[in-house]
Amino acid sequence: MVELPDNIDYMQYPEVMKNGEYGQSVEEGDAFGSFYGFRSLGVYKDDASTLIRDAGGNIMYDLAGKPIQMRYIGDKGTRIASGGDAIYDDANKDGVIDKYDLVYIGNSMPKFTGGGGFSVGYKGLRLTTYFHARLKYNIINDARMRSENMQGYDNQSIAVLSRWRYEGDETDIPKALFKNGYNWLGSDRFVEDGSFIRMKELSLKYTFPNKSLKRYGINKLSVFVTGYDLFIWSKYSGQNPEVSINGGLGSDGKFNLGGKDTAKTPKPRRLSMGLSIQF
Repeated sequence: MVELPDNIDYMQYPEVMKNGEYGQSVEEGDAFGSFYGFRSLGVYKDDASTLIRDAGGNIMYDLAGKPIQMRYIGDKGTRIASGGDAIYDDANKDGVIDKYDLVYIGNSMPKFTGGGGFSVGYKGLRLTTYFHARLKYNIINDARMRSENMQGYDNQSIAVLSRWRYEGDETDIPKALFKNGYNWLGSDRFVEDGSFIRMKELSLKYTFPNKSLKRYGINKLSVFVTGYDLFIWSKYSGQNPEVSINGGLGSDGKFNLGGKDTAKTPKPRRLSMGLSIQF
């Protein structure tokens, strides 16, 4: 955005920190579709690693002489960090993880969107293709977030088998906390590159020579087979990187978040065949 009117609330962050939520903001110089969250730094391997240290690496103490541990403050109250909890970057260096540590972590607007194809032929045979692509944009993998949060009764991904369980475990999956904790805050842990190239159409057509058809009173005869959405090339870990990016201003005056994968059914592969006859 080059310039913004002043009659809209462009910064929409959660009033209190909640699991699974991301902030949104539109600022001059930034594109629509930007979202904000926490920088994920892994998992605390033990209680000792939750202690806050100064620039020199020395443990910091409170007025009572007790070591200060990292804290989380949100809708579930205050929680003192312990081994197995998710590590988030304390952006303002105040020893507390809260809404003031939200930073820019991605944008759902592709830097390139387009398509194209080619057609080649040899004698009566012709191959036609069409590709569609989105490049350099981010997806919030909400489906993965829900299947790795370990907070309720829902089925979980096999990824949680590598979760933190014992002091000293080194992993990127935090411990299970039933309806508690802040281990799945909206962070870059669940933000992925959604770039993809999809083969939208692949068609093979053969047209028979006219000389062999005239004896049957046929002017033109061709057969074809066409496939749709046959292949997709992407490093995205979800089912389908072609998610809706339609965010923007809603009727309620708030900006809706685009680029979110909620595990909708991906496009099916389709195949069609046909015969064309001209007399």
